[in-house]
Amino acid sequence: MGGDGQALANKRSLLQKSRAYVTEAELEEVDLREKQTAKSRNVERWRHCALSLDPLEFPAAFDAMGDMFSKQSIVDYLLRRKATTASGEIDRAEGMQIKKLSDVREVANDTGDSDVICCPVTGYATSSGVHTFAGFWGCGHVVCCSTLPEWTGVDSQLDAECPFCGQRSFYVRLVLDSEVEAQKQSSFLRSHLKKYRKRGREE
Repeated sequence: MGGDGQALANKRSLLQKSRAYVTEAELEEVDLREKQTAKSRNVERWRHCALSLDPLEFPAAFDAMGDMFSKQSIVDYLLRRKATTASGEIDRAEGMQIKKLSDVREVANDTGDSDVICCPVTGYATSSGVHTFAGFWGCGHVVCCSTLPEWTGVDSQLDAECPFCGQRSFYVRLVLDSEVEAQKQSSFLRSHLKKYRKRGREE
């Protein structure tokens, strides 16, 4: 009977170690780690081509999903695709929605010697991982989303004015966190992309 007290103390200690709840400080630490991971992931996506995964080279381009590419990688991919189609081989990049060069828009921002895309209005760098950015299909300018009216859905991306040059077109939200959101944006904008191309030919 003499060991009962120690057994009770041991049980209490085990219960405390295996508690099902976490403290507020632990939750904040997990939240901070997740934010840092998301930030570093965004930085990597801005600094690397989504197709080749090599460091982003200029001229750069974006597509309707909001992914960033080295334009040369797109050209090389389309040439390979044409060659494999002609020889009867299967195109391995099954998820690729880019079938021609007009499916991407070249970035028009002046990068100077830095090779970093910066918003021409705010000066914020895309590779900081702090701010969100959008690319205008008509002029090719990439601007910080803080310079745009509040986003209320994909409809609000249509017939928008570039805050830098004033040209009206639709814009693409770039480097989205959610692949589902990127796919939804792409599906919606691709139909408008066809209309935009047709209007451009008529003009």
